[in-house]
Amino acid sequence: MKKRLLISGLTAALALSLSGCGDSTNTPTTAGNAGSGTLVVNIWDNNQLAGLQKIADEWSATSGVKVQINVIDWDNYWTLLEAGASGGEMPDVFWMHSNTAQMYMENDLLLPLDDYIANDSAIDLNNYYEGVVNLYRRSDNGVQYALPKDHDTIALLYNKALFDKYGVDYPTNDWTWEDVRDAAAKITEGGKSENIYGYALNTTNNQDGWYNIVYDYGGEIITEDHKSTTIGSANGKAGMEMVRQLLEVAAPQTTVAETGTDSLFKSGLTAMISQGSWMINSFYTAENASDYAWVMMPYADVNGNGKCDNGERYTQVQKKLDFLAV
Repeated sequence: MKKRLLISGLTAALALSLSGCGDSTNTPTTAGNAGSGTLVVNIWDNNQLAGLQKIADEWSATSGVKVQINVIDWDNYWTLLEAGASGGEMPDVFWMHSNTAQMYMENDLLLPLDDYIANDSAIDLNNYYEGVVNLYRRSDNGVQYALPKDHDTIALLYNKALFDKYGVDYPTNDWTWEDVRDAAAKITEGGKSENIYGYALNTTNNQDGWYNIVYDYGGEIITEDHKSTTIGSANGKAGMEMVRQLLEVAAPQTTVAETGTDSLFKSGLTAMISQGSWMINSFYTAENASDYAWVMMPYADVNGNGKCDNGERYTQVQKKLDFLAV
């Protein structure tokens, strides 16, 4: 018999997450060896452990149930979760992601939460973004299987020291992708002898990378009916053309694959990257944090009127809210 899991967490605090991957060092423990009377919770972001542990301790003080939180790195998290689903040994509470939620819901591995929500005055689904709530509700039976924990925001991170060094103006909230390309080209050219680049983009990272550019230009990775893509349309091709132009003035993909965009940035070897809100603390606490600053993601001036109009600046969170319940 399949094990059904309560994925709502400690009320809404440890429910589901739309954020991206985070670093971790903790060793996972399964529900089977945690001991009787212990609620096992698996997450993937060590940056959030202290806050969640405080919530768990407060809940334990009133419920009498011990909570064990395991932090597992992003890649191993999904491998272990899938293995646990196959073997019937899964954590009691765990973070979910919109990219994988449908598979777990359709295989009846999750505990339906409708009765719990109806009987708990502290839970009001109107407090959450409707699109996020719907990601964890099955369309065929209308059952809610999870509660949102958070959602992500992507921004452009830049190193002021490198911009100063090469005499380039800082990015602003009014920058277009052409502005990013041109600034990156100047810094990459000036930094040739030191292997310093104006921009770093990992083509394997879609959420905090090239997906945003495609949507800015009017393309859709996933259409609203969840059945196709418009990446081959004129708008989609325009977005991919900008990705190509950025890659020409950015750190080589071989370098990115070996070092990673975050490490390149923190090492002072690239002047700009895009990154998600789930990683913000690692930059605030970095050695050269005083050199770092954030601005909104650039936009695509598709109509050429020199201002950002509706639809010309999307971060992937907006599309995740609407279109990734597939």
